[in-house]
Amino acid sequence: MTMIIRYALFLFLFVLCLQPAKAQFQDLRDQVITEEAMQRLKERTVVFVLPKSESPYMDDYANMLSKVWTITPIKIVNYKDVAPYLENVEKYAFLAIGGIQTRSSSGTTNTHYYLTLSVPYTVTGKKTKVKHDDLCRIELYPEMSVIYHFSDKEVNTEMYSNSTFRNFTFPYMTVYLKFLHQNLKDGKRASVFNNYEDKALLSKVKNDTLYIPEELIYSRNKFTGKEREKDDEDLFSEYPGKYKIVSNSELINIIRTRDESKPIYLFEYVLSSTDKYVGVLDVRSGKVIYRKYTAMSYNLKPKDIRKIID
Repeated sequence: MTMIIRYALFLFLFVLCLQPAKAQFQDLRDQVITEEAMQRLKERTVVFVLPKSESPYMDDYANMLSKVWTITPIKIVNYKDVAPYLENVEKYAFLAIGGIQTRSSSGTTNTHYYLTLSVPYTVTGKKTKVKHDDLCRIELYPEMSVIYHFSDKEVNTEMYSNSTFRNFTFPYMTVYLKFLHQNLKDGKRASVFNNYEDKALLSKVKNDTLYIPEELIYSRNKFTGKEREKDDEDLFSEYPGKYKIVSNSELINIIRTRDESKPIYLFEYVLSSTDKYVGVLDVRSGKVIYRKYTAMSYNLKPKDIRKIID
């Protein structure tokens, strides 16, 4: 990677990650996207920036997005190829990883990473300023090393080239992007604190298979941050339905080969700092069938699983 490209990527990620602390509190309820912001978006091409780990699935992303993303043109771009799109940012909107880090009066640090759709624009006056509309916030589940690398002074390419976000995978992103697209069509920015429960669809989940990705569920020590992989079988032993633990490649093959009219139910677990999300997603429709948000909770528990289908 040339120094110019490296610098451009640093700048791009730096701008995305330096969100003000008050942004932590902007998602308490759904927000209406203004007509002005929607118009700015519709005049752009969305650049969806993929980390290195997802590069092998660029064709899968392209195939999926060509069918479901109609609100704007969209391009899937490898993180190391993003520099040319930064030369005229007012032609593009960027669907990429953002972040926020806050510190409490007691010295506790909370670090959140999320997928955001950012639309830069210039405001002229006494001084020309670059502002941006952030039209979504979809929480990501980073491994601890990514959290340790967060800095409000420097963001390096490790975040895209050598980091693991456990729900930045093609199956999860398929749901998240369909969910985002529907919200954009509805003119809203969904709150990250929403709970969801579609009882009619949950009854169908119980009689189908819930897919659980391998290497998704880790136990995290709240004092040291040390992680260890959990035994999925123990956690799901009381789940009152069928489930199957699959590798990411197995799950992607199911998505590629199964009749597109049939739902694919995906278990969701996201730990964003001390915020826990437990959910059930339908890959085909992009619907969040169930999601329970819990603050100040560090690990997945059997009772979280039982609550999905009581």
